[in-house]
Amino acid sequence: MLLVAVVVCVDVIGALTVGYPPALALVLHELPFMGKSFSKVEWAEAGTGCRGLSDWECEEQQSACLRGPMVRDLVRAHIALGEATRQGVLDLLGPTKGRVKIEGQTCDDYNLGMCSGLGWDYDSLYVCFAGDGTVSAAGHVQH
Repeated sequence: MLLVAVVVCVDVIGALTVGYPPALALVLHELPFMGKSFSKVEWAEAGTGCRGLSDWECEEQQSACLRGPMVRDLVRAHIALGEATRQGVLDLLGPTKGRVKIEGQTCDDYNLGMCSGLGWDYDSLYVCFAGDGTVSAAGHVQH
């Protein structure tokens, strides 16, 4: 624990003196999106909604980062840029519940929960499509 505290302190001091803190960015914005293989069943179960749950239980479920750890494997192994199609993505992930603008392009948006940062902003998986219907970009974004 002391080692982690030292690394974070050095990183913060480095960020204040020379710019972007890479170790802190890794811990807060990359680690939450790796470590688990993608599972279509687990993905679907994590997005089942709030039927039968109290308001508090629903909020907890929607904010939990159940899908987050699958994102890296999903993007690298299941959504190939220039190959995967919109229909293939829909078959894999189900329908999107929203859209998000990424670098001027409107992309499909899948809720991941509160995964990165300090846990008070929601994260999403975005999947963008080219004119031919294939995936042109995919990744995660914090709102």
